[in-house]
Amino acid sequence: MSVSQSRALAGGIALYLAAFVVLSIALVRLFSALLGTHFELVWIALVPLGLGLGAWFGSAVRGIGKPPRSAAPVAHFAALSAGAMAVSVVVGVRARSVDTFDRAALGQLAIFLGTSLLPFLLAGVTLAGALGVARRRVSDVGKSGLLGAACGVVVAAFVLRFGPARVGLGAAIAASLAAALFAVAARREVVEGEGEAAPGEAEAPRVHVGVVTTFVLGCSVLLAGEIGAPYLKLAAIRWIQLDRVSFQRWTNRGLLTVDKPSAGAAWLRADGTMGTPIYDGKQAPPASPDELGYVLHKDQGPVLVVGSAGGRGLRTALRQNQKEIYAVEPDPTIVHEVMRGESRAWSGELYDKPEVRLTVEGPRAYVKRPPVLYRSIVVGYVDAFAPSPVGAVAATPSPLFTTQAVRDLLLAVVPEGTVTLSRPETEADRLVALATRALREAGAEAPATHLFGCTKDKITSLLLKRTPLRAEEITNLRSHCRRHKYGELLMAEAPRGNLRRVLVEGADPAELSARQGTDLRPPTDDRPFWFSTVAPGDLKKTLLDVRGLKENQRGLLTIAAGLVVTALAAFVALLGPLVAARRTLEGATRGSILRAALALGFSAAGVSLIGGALLPRLGVVVGRADLVALVLPLVFLLALGLGFGLGHRPRDVGARGAAQGFSLALVFVLAPLAMGLDPALGWALGLTLPARLGVVALILGGIGVGLGALLALCVRIASSIADRALPLSMAVAGSFAALALFGGALLALRLGYSAAVLCGGLSVLLAAVLVPAARRPTRLAEPRPEPLPGDRVTPISERPTVPEIDLPGGASAHSS
Repeated sequence: MSVSQSRALAGGIALYLAAFVVLSIALVRLFSALLGTHFELVWIALVPLGLGLGAWFGSAVRGIGKPPRSAAPVAHFAALSAGAMAVSVVVGVRARSVDTFDRAALGQLAIFLGTSLLPFLLAGVTLAGALGVARRRVSDVGKSGLLGAACGVVVAAFVLRFGPARVGLGAAIAASLAAALFAVAARREVVEGEGEAAPGEAEAPRVHVGVVTTFVLGCSVLLAGEIGAPYLKLAAIRWIQLDRVSFQRWTNRGLLTVDKPSAGAAWLRADGTMGTPIYDGKQAPPASPDELGYVLHKDQGPVLVVGSAGGRGLRTALRQNQKEIYAVEPDPTIVHEVMRGESRAWSGELYDKPEVRLTVEGPRAYVKRPPVLYRSIVVGYVDAFAPSPVGAVAATPSPLFTTQAVRDLLLAVVPEGTVTLSRPETEADRLVALATRALREAGAEAPATHLFGCTKDKITSLLLKRTPLRAEEITNLRSHCRRHKYGELLMAEAPRGNLRRVLVEGADPAELSARQGTDLRPPTDDRPFWFSTVAPGDLKKTLLDVRGLKENQRGLLTIAAGLVVTALAAFVALLGPLVAARRTLEGATRGSILRAALALGFSAAGVSLIGGALLPRLGVVVGRADLVALVLPLVFLLALGLGFGLGHRPRDVGARGAAQGFSLALVFVLAPLAMGLDPALGWALGLTLPARLGVVALILGGIGVGLGALLALCVRIASSIADRALPLSMAVAGSFAALALFGGALLALRLGYSAAVLCGGLSVLLAAVLVPAARRPTRLAEPRPEPLPGDRVTPISERPTVPEIDLPGGASAHSS
């Protein structure tokens, strides 16, 4: 491969993967708003699954899976994938929300999935062909691609505000321009053995510039038309009509909207679900149970409102004559564009009141190093997932409702201070179990004497006091509840066997969960899934109840369906290497193709398991919503790219040893990290934001470099074994990665992130065991010159005998 062709190919892959990362983020955000957050994992898994299946199909394409290798079909498939990207965006934007599982809804969902999968299928063919062309420089080209993908994360963070439709069409234009770079690489190809193809040899495909130009111009026209006269508009998302919205902004977190004011409130929503009210600044908000702390402390402060969002907690604190109100909100879009922008006048300039001291920060990190010790902390009910069916967000972490989080809240108040937590009434039992566990970890010997709760309008508020409640305090709280007609949550006269009384007396929530049929175990930072309600021993029973899954456990249903589909895809992908292994070429060890495919597959599965567990866990450490969506994937992709570049250092004969060395190093790093993840990240929460970002970069960077190097070495080994080995191995890798995404989600849901990280390490270890030796490159013999007239040609019988010399591995050669 010439230098100019190598550069064009590397630049094309970098631009191509950047475009597909941008498209992936746009589609995830679009369908999360249309279908719900429990479908996010599905669209994320489409990326490796589509790329893998595309590589499987590409193994049979002339010029991709077998010689002659050329960048011409790569350019053609890249152009086709750009057109498919535009189709997926147009179909997605014109889609309607799906909130049922009837035949019509499933048919519409199949259309969404099919049109979204198509561009990734074509991308799999394209990438398999590009890596096949760059066989001897695969590490450098792959590094360029991963670094380009990292750039795509940055681009998406800044352009997503323009909406998924325009962003997706822009990504299609970028993919078509990448196809043009592949066409340049095809025009500059250097063919071994210049001249016409020998008899029996296939001629290298030629690039059709018109095909590439058509898609470049077509995608540009579509985007220009959308900008000039918008035609790709969402009419509705889930439970709201967008024509009733006064403000909307697409972010990496989702679609933020503010309804037009009605009945004294304008609702702030995320992805169309019920959010929090922004009350008219001229009116006082209605009374609610989360004011219990003010009943004890009156106007004594300071007070901290966690998750200020629409400002209801701030308005309540002002009504209670609080003069020192601290607030923390992790989403800067809500602060700067909603409350200090669109709704500033409506809210009465709430965020700019002299009593309010607002900080844009992650609540967990803020509470770890509070500026003062508070007298009262209020965690209001600002759940954006309230209308979702029960269990739809089972796999969505809730880092504020874990044992460690509540314990940190208790340690951030003065000894007589209080913490107030609010949740729906249906979650009251688990809230009591969580508060009891946190109080014990904070040093309380009898948690029952530290708790008081009440309920109104199906919302429960539970008061936790660091010191035991005195008799007069309990009397005041009960009088307040009776006056406002609140129902008491923990009554002293409750029967002996009452579930909440048993919980506060120290009963094991795991044993009670088995009897109650719902999970009462307090979530932890390692397993922060507050919405997961399936009892530990009821998983099999729940999965077999299809009707119950559809009605009450849609998040679990999504994971289970994803596991079945990706397992089937992995089985189909493995058929390719199995068949190819039976027809191995001369010089390739029987079974090396299958081993190479499995090694790359388990390496990709390790990336999915480790990344899927560490990214959300480290997101709590970063805290800020905008930085979580930008920094974590950026650092991980950059580390993978840098590691991929390390794959060119050892020669092919040493690639197997290097791959095994990287695998073992990763296992030795991951094992203690998984066991000590909670203490390490708990310590990191107390650092400043730059220091926390440094810790996150150190953890992700070190692991990502090792994983990237392992992937690069497995790719190099596969490409050296046989012509079709690389695309077939990529197919196995893509399906294994998608399967690991769903499997890792289920592991984290039931056992915790640490279990998923350990399984990722085991997957990497399996890759080290299975990785085969690379095939030594054969050097082509130089052609003998034709004899000139008059030259005497020595007959073979008169030529001297040359002794053989034994070489390692059983081979032999003639000495000169």
